[in-house]
Amino acid sequence: MVIPFRKRYDVPDVLQDGRGPLKLMPNPRELLDPRDPSRFISARDYAWQTIVKSRSKVVDKNTSRAEMERLVAVAEETFAKSPHVFEQVALVSGFPAVLRTNSAHVYNFWVRNWYLGDKSEVDARATKPLVIRAVMGVRDKDGNLLPTAANFCPETRELDFTNTDYYGQNKSQTLGGVGICLKDFKVHSIHGACVEIDGVGVLIVAPTGTGKSTYTNQLARFGLLNSDDWVYVKKRNDGVFVAYPSERYIYVRSNSVRDNTDKGDNPSRVLADPVMRRQFEIFEKSPAENVPIINERRVYNHTPNSRVMIDPAEISTLTYETPIKIVVLLRRDETSPYKVELTADDAVEVLEEGAFTIQPGVTDDPKTWGTLAYEPWYNPYLLQPDAEFERERFRAIAEEGEAQYLIFNTSSRYAQKKRMSGEPDTDDLVRETARIMLSYVSRFTRKEYEVQG
Repeated sequence: MVIPFRKRYDVPDVLQDGRGPLKLMPNPRELLDPRDPSRFISARDYAWQTIVKSRSKVVDKNTSRAEMERLVAVAEETFAKSPHVFEQVALVSGFPAVLRTNSAHVYNFWVRNWYLGDKSEVDARATKPLVIRAVMGVRDKDGNLLPTAANFCPETRELDFTNTDYYGQNKSQTLGGVGICLKDFKVHSIHGACVEIDGVGVLIVAPTGTGKSTYTNQLARFGLLNSDDWVYVKKRNDGVFVAYPSERYIYVRSNSVRDNTDKGDNPSRVLADPVMRRQFEIFEKSPAENVPIINERRVYNHTPNSRVMIDPAEISTLTYETPIKIVVLLRRDETSPYKVELTADDAVEVLEEGAFTIQPGVTDDPKTWGTLAYEPWYNPYLLQPDAEFERERFRAIAEEGEAQYLIFNTSSRYAQKKRMSGEPDTDDLVRETARIMLSYVSRFTRKEYEVQG
């Protein structure tokens, strides 16, 4: 099996049971047709519309054991009536997470997204895996579909997703659940991305919709990609804080390809702009979620939370165990300054408050977009928040690991240039912000990095 890492990817040995890391299994090459799982479908023909296009409105992160047992019974009863039920182990930073689902779409994205393990080997090991059930078609006694919901039981460490095939929530809460398990080994679970440039790790921590993937892609052009959405950070025996990737593929927003005439986009610019053209070419050969087909073509800038599952090797050579030297926080609002250097205490204060402006993707209710909300540690998927652990770990990255904290405001109000339409030129803002980020990398590497226009 060829994995496009700078060096061969090794599954981290986190179980610490004396038997070494779990064995890595090959990922399926084929995608099942979500409408007819008995046949296969090509990635370029795969464009699935989910039941909901954001987080479920019902999210219970403290479900009792008794309630989880009831949900498990309902899920298994529904599975028994389903023509197709899928089960697969993911090795998330080396820890086993087992998915059971009757959704071919969730299964497709799951087996593409993660490094996979062998269920029989997991069953033979002492550590209890995280179990995730994603069940569609759950009805009440009158035959009505139940509302979408996500439940986590801290006691049994099980996740249940009812009547939602939106992969984004499934993926992120799986990461949060694994984070609870890895915390036992003092591994810090962060909703963030990481890039390594000439040996310098840049960790980006940000709320949804503030530009995390955009800046990850910008920086990855100058180095190696560690992770795009979730990072596990561990202090090595030599005192260095290192980032480990969680996922094999990248589940990324598609709206960066601006091709929707209803929003004033000029589709011809997609091919004229080299950056957008490259993104378009990658997206076109990748499976898509909530990207509609209009006039026989995908429209990537139509739905606020449209996504594609891309191979990160299309963007950058991959790496892991990246030493963290710079931590970038992002926010997007109309009042905060553009850039601030932060002390460890400043950064912890910002993260603990978690103030952010709601962007599309957090919810599918447009009435809330632009309003202020709070997600401590910029992480809505922490299933058992532990403020003391988060404070200590985020502070240690700077104080023990000697990393520099920065925060940028990615609001378009800071764009220095305007487009011909009079709108702020956000592309220029992204380039300028990336240039400044790279100037901090230069302090460590003594190299200059030029961001192309």
